[in-house]
Amino acid sequence: MNRTTRASVLMAAMLAWTQTGYQYYCTPSLDAITPSTCIPDKQLPLRWYRGEVPVRMDAALSADMTAADALTTIRQSFQTWNDVSTCSHPLMVDSGLVSGKKPIVAVSGGSVGNNLVAFQSGDAWRADKAGVDQTGVIALTTLFFDPNTAEIRSYALEANEGNYQFANYPLPAGFQTDPRRSTIDLANTLTHEFGHVMGLDHSLDNQSTMFYRAPAGETSKRTLEADDINGLCSLYSQMYAEVNPDAETGGGGRNCSSDATTLCLFGGRFQVQAIYQDYAGKLGIGQAVPLTSDTGYFWFFNRSSLEVIAKMVSFCTGGAKNVGVYASGLTDVGVTLVVTDTLTGLVKTYSNALGNPFDLVRDGPFVCQ
Repeated sequence: MNRTTRASVLMAAMLAWTQTGYQYYCTPSLDAITPSTCIPDKQLPLRWYRGEVPVRMDAALSADMTAADALTTIRQSFQTWNDVSTCSHPLMVDSGLVSGKKPIVAVSGGSVGNNLVAFQSGDAWRADKAGVDQTGVIALTTLFFDPNTAEIRSYALEANEGNYQFANYPLPAGFQTDPRRSTIDLANTLTHEFGHVMGLDHSLDNQSTMFYRAPAGETSKRTLEADDINGLCSLYSQMYAEVNPDAETGGGGRNCSSDATTLCLFGGRFQVQAIYQDYAGKLGIGQAVPLTSDTGYFWFFNRSSLEVIAKMVSFCTGGAKNVGVYASGLTDVGVTLVVTDTLTGLVKTYSNALGNPFDLVRDGPFVCQ
């Protein structure tokens, strides 16, 4: 497959005003297609090509409710999608609280999402939202994806706390409503938005969770309807039967394609990438240099300076019966190493905090072929 360091961006909003059938997004046109099939040989559906989707939460959480209530609601909302058991699909996983992170950050060659749920108001809400109805939108999910392959790479989920007061209905005794803001059920909002995170567009079925209208006090979107489940299963019906489509042939395959930022190791089965953060807070994507069929390294600031080296090792004939990843580094900048098994869809991330010498990575999570 071909890859691009400049991801395309799609914004999906939940609106507070008033439009049957599930829909999802396709490339190159971002129009929703009915009946939810992309034009053969011309379009691909936006979706994740990994088994797990991280959910990070801004530690500030919501000013309108306790931290415990906000965390519980966030987790229950994405778990509602995880609980769909009638088909195989990626699972959203709790990746913890983070502080001082923006939902969307600029990197070399474009922008990426921090896979972050954040409650925003004022200038923070208005940032990066040109062309968005910033008062009528309750929440906004931004997807970053490869325009050639339609692979979703990252996302940002932002709740508009400046214009809406979030709570969980029924409102508790003594709850003080804000006359300047409509009071909106948080679980209702987030369950809908996590559908966007999975790649679903607004449904035309006004009974579904993915229908775009959400009046104050509505709670029906806390649970999924048949239309939502069918949409999810349709979108991911082939996810584990094929890997990310090749941009040139439109077909599937088990190999990744190396480029300036991607190592393809172990006969092309494993895709390895590195994202770094320097001491000025700037994020960048490591430049990949293959050494052998199983080993390669990344440089960050200078082509002649090796920063992180990685290799894949087979233990399939030994006692472990797995394939392992080994990585080490000559750096103390922040590093996130992402290893994708294109055979199974499993994605593993290994992070090294800014200011710490790079720790040895030695892990064997991948199955033998």
